[in-house]
Amino acid sequence: MTQLSLSDRIIDGSAEAIMVMDRHNRIVRVNPAFTAITGYSMDEAIGQPPKMLSSGKHPASFYHDMWFALRERGSWQGEIWNKRKSGDIYPEWVSINLLYDGHGEITHHVAFFSDISLQKEGHAKMQRLAHYDSLTGLGNRLLMRDRLTQAIASAKRSKFYVAVLFIDLDGFKQVNDRFGHKAGDRLLVLAANRMADVVRLDDMLFRQGGDEFVVILSDIKHPDSVALVANRLIRKISKPYKLLEHQAEVGASIGIAMYPDDGVEIEPLLDSADAAMYTAKKTGRGRFCRGDSSLKLAGAL
Repeated sequence: MTQLSLSDRIIDGSAEAIMVMDRHNRIVRVNPAFTAITGYSMDEAIGQPPKMLSSGKHPASFYHDMWFALRERGSWQGEIWNKRKSGDIYPEWVSINLLYDGHGEITHHVAFFSDISLQKEGHAKMQRLAHYDSLTGLGNRLLMRDRLTQAIASAKRSKFYVAVLFIDLDGFKQVNDRFGHKAGDRLLVLAANRMADVVRLDDMLFRQGGDEFVVILSDIKHPDSVALVANRLIRKISKPYKLLEHQAEVGASIGIAMYPDDGVEIEPLLDSADAAMYTAKKTGRGRFCRGDSSLKLAGAL
């Protein structure tokens, strides 16, 4: 077996796509895996520049940096979004190497790549399972803490306030016990949708667990404006719900904590909002409270 035929068999048998370009960056060789991934046959690819696969998702600076690394180090690897012949855009992991002749001149560019769509989909699914509530689609406790950290960091720079609202649905247990878990789950979804209608697009809504929700209001210039949001939330949540063949009503008790007045770190803020929520429930429900006393307590029904 000659060296040439051995190389051909290795290239053609590779599960990884291989694309060879000449010194003028024109494709001179591809393998079957290239065709399987991109949809382009060898005849369609030969003589074309690699930009035939360009998705348009990367800025010119991305390719500038890639070529700079290739010239400096002779190799580059990373993630690129490319486009198949069908027009579908997909992510691939690429390794590119330069080949030189005996005089140090570039003779070929060789790219090895694989489609990583499934890996990215799996990663995105795992991320979603880890950070989002499967019932309501809202961020969960873990994501809430991350976003609150970011909101506090931003508020330190802007000198604005951040408000944390702990929301507990009054009477949810009775609805759940009377009509069953299916109706209870439906109520949670509907309540989450109503809360999302109240908060601004820049604000964040999370399901803390059970029938508890958290709203983070960022870039607050005037603390008193938080009371208006709390009142709207209570009124919206307290309207009747149609649950399958049943109709039910719940209320809401809300505890409020403000950065930096009630704490400059996550734990003090969350503890303050939690304590304020329980104070609101003790004083008659359907109310909001800031701090662990009756400070700024207000009926909302």
